[in-house]
Amino acid sequence: PKQLQPIIKNAKAQELGLNVSLLERLSNCPSARPMLLTVQYRMHPDLNTFPSSYFYGGAVRSDAAVASRDKGILEDPRGAKTPTPLLFWTAESSQGEQLSSIKTAESSARSRFNPAEAARAADLAKLLAARVGGAQVAVLSWYNAQVAKLSSLLQGTGVHVGSIVTAQGGEWDYVILSTVRSSPGSIGCLADEHLLDVALTRARFGLCILGAPEPLRQGSRAWEALLQHCNQRKLIVAERPRVRRDP
Repeated sequence: PKQLQPIIKNAKAQELGLNVSLLERLSNCPSARPMLLTVQYRMHPDLNTFPSSYFYGGAVRSDAAVASRDKGILEDPRGAKTPTPLLFWTAESSQGEQLSSIKTAESSARSRFNPAEAARAADLAKLLAARVGGAQVAVLSWYNAQVAKLSSLLQGTGVHVGSIVTAQGGEWDYVILSTVRSSPGSIGCLADEHLLDVALTRARFGLCILGAPEPLRQGSRAWEALLQHCNQRKLIVAERPRVRRDP
């Protein structure tokens, strides 16, 4: 029930509660006793810490096999070459968000894209793909127009490019999230905690989030908590993360 809800575009239908999934509805019944799977076998423990704490009250722990897993090949670009499974790669709030008002086969009308962020995401994805193979890397975004832009930049690399909505159930060794938004005000679908839960739980070894911290922090309690989590652990970087070359 913490992951994707039905996509409802009609305001009246939302008012009537049709945006609440059957599973979530049943879980919220007074007599319900929903059971949570409390051991995860996918993510490095450093990737599990925030989703478990924020979305599941700390109840989801990592299996011993996952806990002993290598930290992967993403590295903090500052100073020592330290493997870091989770990084937030910042951008200036003024950089790049644009509105697409034209509906195409690849993107919806009034979708958003950020060319500068797409270029940065594609650059990192290519470095990762060169080390682990394109099939083990995914670049995901909340916006179809950004997905279209990324697909063009990563054509022929084997890297998976898709939306958060279509990523539920998928998993990759390395995931790059493109948040797109850089303007102050509402952050739209980025404020949906169900989508954020899905986005943060797709990677096995490494997750890099690209975005402008201030609009995200101001637009959502969940993003504010995530950025605080990253800040406390010194995981917010201004330069492109390094990709370890040696095995």
